[in-house]
Amino acid sequence: MVVERTAVMKYCLIFLLLVMTGTAIAGPIHDARTGLIPEGTVLNVDNAVVTKVMSNSFCVSEQPVGQWNAIWVWVGELPTVQEGDIVSIRALYSEHDGRSMLSMSYPADAEIAVTGYMDVPLLYVNGMELMQEPEGYESCWINLTDGLIVSEIRPDGYWVVQSYEFPMFSFVMYDYFQLFPDVQTAECYNNADALFFWYGDEWVLKTYDVDHVNCAVENNHVSFGSIKAVWR
Repeated sequence: MVVERTAVMKYCLIFLLLVMTGTAIAGPIHDARTGLIPEGTVLNVDNAVVTKVMSNSFCVSEQPVGQWNAIWVWVGELPTVQEGDIVSIRALYSEHDGRSMLSMSYPADAEIAVTGYMDVPLLYVNGMELMQEPEGYESCWINLTDGLIVSEIRPDGYWVVQSYEFPMFSFVMYDYFQLFPDVQTAECYNNADALFFWYGDEWVLKTYDVDHVNCAVENNHVSFGSIKAVWR
């Protein structure tokens, strides 16, 4: 009995220290994404922020934004929420085509309630961090901080960019939001804002914004990093 009471007191003390120090406590999205909550569970999510709205779905992130804290929410029609809305969601957690999701089709009392608003937070990540554990960034609204060079435009309309800082990594960009009608090879970007998504059996950046830079410099000794410093 003494051991049990000591253990209880220990965990209570840990909890109090977490609260007092402001340390984040994982929410249900994080727990589901990391396997602590099984597929098929009805999740009750509070204080998540809508990061990006699509034609029949949207993405949310628990706060603070970070790895494993984001998820795709399937609505089946044009969502009524807006980017920046703080929402509470009751919905079914499942996996679909390799992507974690909350489905509003179940249970009968599934709902989305808007409880506030905030500026949409960006999660800043470099190419090395992103590709070391890409699943952790699934459905995250990110700023990919690398310098990027367009190396290929694919027949399906997607384009491939190579990281300048980490040239072993390339990323696939997708013009889901129809903002890039004329992408050219050898274009350079200072960084890119995008929704990182598992789509069509590959990781893609549903790209929303890029900072173009002129990488056609005469002096071959000028580094891309120097160019980036001018344009930041």
